[in-house]
Amino acid sequence: MICSLVNSILIFKYIFVLKDIYYQFKNFKCSLLFPPLVGDSF
Repeated sequence: MICSLVNSILIFKYIFVLKDIYYQFKNFKCSLLFPPLVGDSF
């Protein structure tokens, strides 16, 4: 029970980190392609 709980928390954190990296990469690419349009718009 506790092991599965820890596993699901780790998987959730892993997905969250991957999503964060993906959005940072996307924003970085967008800032390279469209420098004037980059603001706090995500």
